[in-house]
Amino acid sequence: MRRLLVLALLTSAGCDDADADAAAKQASDALRKAKQEARKGYDKAEQGARVGYAKAEQGVRVGADKAGIALRKASAGAHDGYIDAKDRVNAIDWVAAFDSTREQIDQASDALKPAPTDPGPPDAWWNRGSEAVTCEAERCTVAAWFVTEARGNPVRMMGDVKVLTALDDSGWLLESVREGSAAYVMGFRSGDIIRTIAGRPLTDGLARIEILAKLRKADEVETTFVRVGETEVSTLTIRFETAPAH
Repeated sequence: MRRLLVLALLTSAGCDDADADAAAKQASDALRKAKQEARKGYDKAEQGARVGYAKAEQGVRVGADKAGIALRKASAGAHDGYIDAKDRVNAIDWVAAFDSTREQIDQASDALKPAPTDPGPPDAWWNRGSEAVTCEAERCTVAAWFVTEARGNPVRMMGDVKVLTALDDSGWLLESVREGSAAYVMGFRSGDIIRTIAGRPLTDGLARIEILAKLRKADEVETTFVRVGETEVSTLTIRFETAPAH
């Protein structure tokens, strides 16, 4: 009986050792496979990161090149604009046209800005020309509130009338006059050629700055113009009302 028990124990112990060896081998194989898979995953991740970095680097390089080109173009445009503005300003007789004040410098700056073309909301002050302007024969009067707004923002007023130099250099050609604007209510129409404003012949592109200086201070200004298809010179006197001093 004792022999049978010892034999059984020995047999059982042998089975456990075999199972343990098999389990250890399986664990070793699984660990090796896991390492192999991890290495493959790492290699793929490293390759993906390398490709992504290369693409990002190329994108940054292309973006930098484009930014450099845009910057050079902007710089060239700004330089050309500066030279053009400087030439135009230098051509003005500052002694005759302006006093050396900040106000006149601002006027020159306004004159060189592009005029807005968006008519804006219907109740905006520049769209209320029919309320502000009253005309009789060859004379128009502009209400004080409108004069105040217009003198404070002359560039906005320029957006109502697109002005070109006439082909024969005889004055300013009104290429378009927005309906409802103050200029339209005064009777100006597309195709009119303005010959003079406040006695200033409009035979060059530099007159606008001098005109702005006069219009900001004048109580009354006379204009002469020729309508398209006609030869007769028309005269319109514009009176600017001023708000009473407080």
